[in-house]
Amino acid sequence: MSVSVVARTSLLDEVVSELQQFIETDGLQAGDRLPADAELTAQLQVIRNVLREPFGQLAVMGLVSVKRAYRTTALGRIPINNLDQTVDLNP
Repeated sequence: MSVSVVARTSLLDEVVSELQQFIETDGLQAGDRLPADAELTAQLQVIRNVLREPFGQLAVMGLVSVKRAYRTTALGRIPINNLDQTVDLNP
C-alpha cells in the first residue's frame, strides 16, 4: 500500500495566500488601500492579530506598505508566476 504525503499549511500561510490573491486579482494599484482590518477579519474569519504577520510578509514581498495608524496600502509591484522576481509598475 502506498500513501501520499499530506501537505500541511498554517493559518498564516493561508491568510498570506488569500491576501496575495486578493491584491493581484483585484488589480490594486500603487496607493490603493486594502479593506479595513474589521472587514478583512470578517471575510477571512480570523481575529485581528492573525492579520499582522501576513501583512509583514506581504510588505517584505513588496506587495503592500504597512504604516502605523494608517490602513495598509498596495504598492505598484506584483510577483511574476509566484517567483521572487517582481516588476515595478511605477517607472
